[in-house]
Formats: sequence, structure tokens, C-alpha cells
Amino acid sequence: EDGKLVTTMVPLDAKRVAQVPRIVIVRTVYDQGSGAKKRMTLMATATLADGSTAVCTRVFERTGSVPSTQLRVQKTLKELPKIGSTPKAGDPDFTGKWQLSNSTNFDEYLEALGVNWAKRRLAAGMKPVQDWVLIDGTWQFTVQSPAGPRTEVFPIGVQVDDNVDGTAVLKTSKWEGPVLFTGVTAKDPKMATRFNNMAMRRYLLQDGSEVKLILEMIIGDIVCTREFSRTSGPVAAVPVAPGTTVPAREEPEADPDFTGTWQLSESHHFDEYLEAMQVNWAKRRIAAGMKPVQTWVQKQGTWQFTVQAPTGPKVEAFPIDTPVADDVDGTKMTKTTKWQGGVLHTDVEADDPVKAKQYGKMAMRRYLLGTGPDQKLVLEMIIGDITCMRIFSKIG
Repeated sequence: EDGKLVTTMVPLDAKRVAQVPRIVIVRTVYDQGSGAKKRMTLMATATLADGSTAVCTRVFERTGSVPSTQLRVQKTLKELPKIGSTPKAGDPDFTGKWQLSNSTNFDEYLEALGVNWAKRRLAAGMKPVQDWVLIDGTWQFTVQSPAGPRTEVFPIGVQVDDNVDGTAVLKTSKWEGPVLFTGVTAKDPKMATRFNNMAMRRYLLQDGSEVKLILEMIIGDIVCTREFSRTSGPVAAVPVAPGTTVPAREEPEADPDFTGTWQLSESHHFDEYLEAMQVNWAKRRIAAGMKPVQTWVQKQGTWQFTVQAPTGPKVEAFPIDTPVADDVDGTKMTKTTKWQGGVLHTDVEADDPVKAKQYGKMAMRRYLLGTGPDQKLVLEMIIGDITCMRIFSKIG
């Protein structure tokens, strides 16, 4: 209105309407003169139950250039569906395949969730693709993860069990205008502080001739924005009953292709892992300075790699569901490998019962992250409560 952006808000809760019937926010951008930075004023006026008003004014100064991408909502107020309604013609159409194209504050969001640095680094390099479909009035999408395909469903007003980096949560979705809003609550009251004010908002925005799917992930006072670009139209999907968790497949439709030569590029908690394996300090120092190169091939359906060791070339093979004898720093071990989605999972157990009790749970997980020249081969080595992560880059 006359160069001002005016937003009128009316509470939906009857009790809140009685307290604050209406709030009007007016945003105005103005120049301070030649060479000066532009400023934006935000004036919020709340009309109270007794007819009086309360006014708050905030002034913002521009600190950077105007983004080249201008996202504008293309719906008018009269087109917005009622909160809590089910999808119908005219609501945002998420149908299709969407790939991540831009992300802001993602690392800060993951850190607030308690995700460790190594996992945050890996997640930052991924460009997930989500396949969205509408089945029986419920939106759902499927995305590839290291453990195989993962499906998320958004039944309106129905609690859905989920897991966020090892924490059990409940998700409940509703419509807020054209926005698919999902509130997230930790099941464990002890985790309530970490998951304070956690929510996700999904909606479509027009960016020139292109439509973007926007995901806002909120935790505390942190807002991470993820933009997805449509890469294809409608895709097929298997119906999922609201409130159910879709299990990972036992066998991947297309196993990861480890073929090639990979060199260690990053390592985390390697010394702690070796110490838990009772490797002495001198050997740990030598191992820490090595950058092993693994050459992977698949022979008769079995993956194997060759690596140069101080005693010469060493070959490790991973036949599925077949115990394999091995020697780890002088300790006899038995390794058994299976597929867990897109992960090549190897359980490891010491032949000596005493050693087996000392080591506790032992396993190795190998999978690929990313695509093209930036693709990584990730090795997780687990002993007890210690997880060492070794990241390999393809060099041939």
C-alpha cells in the first residue's frame, strides 16, 4: 500500500482473539541520502481488547547487496486454504522430483541438533533428491540415504514416529495457509531442551520462471532454509499408511559401485579407535601418518579391495553372509558382511571370548556419499561406544 508492505494478523485461537484482536505490521524502506545505506523500518501495532494499542518500532540497516534471486509468494489471501484442511485442488502441488539447489544455516542447524563435526561435513556435501507424491490426500516423499531409501509421510493432524540423529521424535503436520507445517517433539523429556521450538515449514515460491520448493527447518532461534529445484514431473510411489515407519529394504535396488582407486582424505577419532583395540602408542603414531590407497573391484558378485601394507599388498574380500577369518594387530577375528540398504555392513568378532568381551560390539560400515568427482567412500569403524570415521576420495 503506497510503497509499504502491510501485514495484518488475526489470531485463530478464540482466547487470543479476546486478548489481542488484531496486529498490523508495516514495513517501509527508505534512503538516508546520497551514499548512505538504505534502512527498513518495521512498525508493529497491536490492538488490545480494551481498544487501546501497543506500538513497537524496529529499524534495520542494509548490510549487503540485494540477492539476485528474488522469491515472491504468488498466492493471494483469498486463495489460502484453512488451517488443518487436507490437500485439495489449488493447494501447493509438491508432485515431482526435487533436488537441493541452495542451503543457508545448515551447519548451525545440525550443530544445534548435536550432530558431530564429521557428520556435518558429510551432510554439507550432499545434494539430496526428494520424490514427492500425493496418496489418498497425504503428501509423502522418498529420498536416498546411506542406509537406503527413506520415506516421510505428512498425514494432517496425525502423529508420526520418526528418528532425528538417534533421537526418537513425534511429528505432527497441519496446513498454515499454503504452508505445510510440521511440529517436532522429542519423546524423551530430557531432550526437550535441545529440541525446543523445533518445526519444519514447506511451501512453493516462484523464482522468475522457476518454481522452488522451500524447506525451513527451525530449532530454537535458528532457521535453516533449504531450496529445492524441480528436476522432473510426477513419479511413481507405493502408498504408505499414515503414522507408519517405512523400513529400509534388505537389498538395494542398485548396490553402491565402489569400483576404482580411493585414497584417505579425512579421518576422525582414529587414535581413540586404535587405543580401544589395544594398539600401542608407537604403532598408533605410525598409522596416523599413513594415507592408505584402496583399489576396489567386484569379482563374481563379491566386493574386495587391495591396499599396500608394510608387509606387502593385502586383499580384503566381503562375501555376503559368509564368515571370513582375519587378523587385526595379532588378534584372530571373524568378519561377516551383509547389505543394510546402501551400506556394506561388516560385523567383527574376536575368536577369543576374553578379547570379544573386552572389545564389545565391533562393526564396519562402508557407503558412498555425493556424486561425480566429489563422491566420497565413507568407512565407519565401530568398537564399543567409539565410532571412527575415515573418508576416502576417488583418485582413479
